[in-house]
Amino acid sequence: MFILFLTGTLISIYTLLCFIRIILTWFPSMTYHKFTRFIAGICDPYLSLFKRIRFLQIGMVDFSPVAAIGVLVAVSSLLNNMAHHQRITLGGLLASLLSIVWAVAGSLLGFLIILMVIRLIALLFSKSNPSGIWYQLDMVLNPVIYKITGLFRNKRFISQKAALIMALLILLLLQLAGNTVTSVLIQILLRLPL
Repeated sequence: MFILFLTGTLISIYTLLCFIRIILTWFPSMTYHKFTRFIAGICDPYLSLFKRIRFLQIGMVDFSPVAAIGVLVAVSSLLNNMAHHQRITLGGLLASLLSIVWAVAGSLLGFLIILMVIRLIALLFSKSNPSGIWYQLDMVLNPVIYKITGLFRNKRFISQKAALIMALLILLLLQLAGNTVTSVLIQILLRLPL
């Protein structure tokens, strides 16, 4: 069980390195720094696995780092939980798998919710036409917003603000329901005698 704990801890350290690498990509002047190249050599092979997944890239926004970090956090948590409980069961493995899937999906939902809240605040307090970053954010969010609201609006036109509020509420409910259902299912799976 010590090996599980050690592996979980090493994965947590690797997660931190990947997070640092993601932040460093925001600073182009750091690209050729020795430390950045060292971190890139360690983290880029793993992070590039997620860049190949097309649905993680919406418009100009790349959600692959969020998914990559989510998987690492979930696997680390799984290993640490198995080390803590000192037994491995089928129910525990299924619960951990469900936890990993929801960690990634919940992270993506949470990120979309944050982007939508930021855009809603900008819409509520800005009287000018969208430009610059708001235009880029709209290019990312609008396809998602109108796909979500299209399920409920019966082909009627609604304003961007109304669609944004509707999509935000739906995603918040989905996040809450996902958290609740996942928690209940994990508790059921952990009680399985196998």
